[in-house]
Amino acid sequence: MIEIVEKGVTNLELSKHLIKRLNYTQWKRINRFEFAQIF
Repeated sequence: MIEIVEKGVTNLELSKHLIKRLNYTQWKRINRFEFAQIF
């Protein structure tokens, strides 16, 4: 994850990567505002 960020991947691209790994139901629980603040 850290390596991906260091390569200059945008938060949007990173979030898309996480969506693929997370269960969609889990993703829907995440508030987009809170998710943006994680990064």
